[in-house]
Amino acid sequence: MSQPCDTGSDVKLKGTIDPDLNEFWVGNPWKIFQENNLSCFERNRLYLNVEGRGFLDVSHVSGADNDGDSRAAVAVDLDHDGRLDLVLRQVGGGPFVLYRNQAAAGHFLEITLRGTKSHPSAIGTRLVAKIGDRQVVRECYPHNSFRSQAPRTIQIGLGDSEKVDELTIHWPSGLTETIRDIAGDARVTIREGEATQ
Repeated sequence: MSQPCDTGSDVKLKGTIDPDLNEFWVGNPWKIFQENNLSCFERNRLYLNVEGRGFLDVSHVSGADNDGDSRAAVAVDLDHDGRLDLVLRQVGGGPFVLYRNQAAAGHFLEITLRGTKSHPSAIGTRLVAKIGDRQVVRECYPHNSFRSQAPRTIQIGLGDSEKVDELTIHWPSGLTETIRDIAGDARVTIREGEATQ
């Protein structure tokens, strides 16, 4: 959709509208929210990753399937138990919602990166963690969603493992460093150039 930069514009209908599909036409896109309700109160969905084989819809049993039309969503460990909680802000002034993660607790490692040659916030750094026979890859790109931003800490779930066997850090500067045998259930800060063991 293109939006003319003229608030007095009147864009002519380009085709036939099917009202059975709830289609509509707005001649002046600047008035779209005055003439139509685009909220639709879409229900929130929550999916559980089943050991990398697929996803299970747990929206109803989790209580996350409210119809508040949530737009801002941030996953963050608010209670520092190693499980990411979910914070939602709803469009149109709806309530602020916090979903506390009460899934079975496993071991974790939370990493904060500090760049020296790379960006100080280490944006773009790639981490490859080997945990037993699993490999977990994370990148330092603090995501932004609608009017929200996640912290730039990197969370790695270890499951039943009590340590990360090997962590390889690929910094944007081109430097690659490896750390072995990092104990889990911890929060660590890694500075670029000081990590190799």
